[in-house]
Amino acid sequence: MKKRRDQLNVEHDVLPPRIRKKLEEQKGFVGKWECVNSNDKEFVVDLDKRDCICRLWALSEIPCCHAIAAIYYMEEEPDTYVSHFLTNEYARKAYRYSIPYCNGEKIWDGIGMEAIFSPLSIGECLEDLKKARRKEFHERESTSEISRKGREMHCTNCKAA
Repeated sequence: MKKRRDQLNVEHDVLPPRIRKKLEEQKGFVGKWECVNSNDKEFVVDLDKRDCICRLWALSEIPCCHAIAAIYYMEEEPDTYVSHFLTNEYARKAYRYSIPYCNGEKIWDGIGMEAIFSPLSIGECLEDLKKARRKEFHERESTSEISRKGREMHCTNCKAA
């Protein structure tokens, strides 16, 4: 945790490198889209709700290429539309506190009760299980069928024994 905290203190970008890479990847697809009025077009972007009809923005909380095209059309920066949960500032808040170390098992106080042993291993449990289910009366083997035991087998292609 200290290593990650130190790494966050060195970074001066608003977004972490992984999120920045995903945003730049989406920016690469922006040239394929043109923003027009929302009269019966396929992709509808609502910048206020931070929603696009392709649902990628809602899933990753990083603007999709359609949303970035709309953001550029409004002459704004896509970085401001990335969820605040994905920013370096929020990560710094998460890593601000450190978890104290725990004493080793040898230093723990005893509770004055018997030790609890682990249950039987899977192999020991399987030995007790029945190998097949008990068949109902109507499912039992019929006595009119001939058994294959002791029968001579033949090849289906050459008919050899």
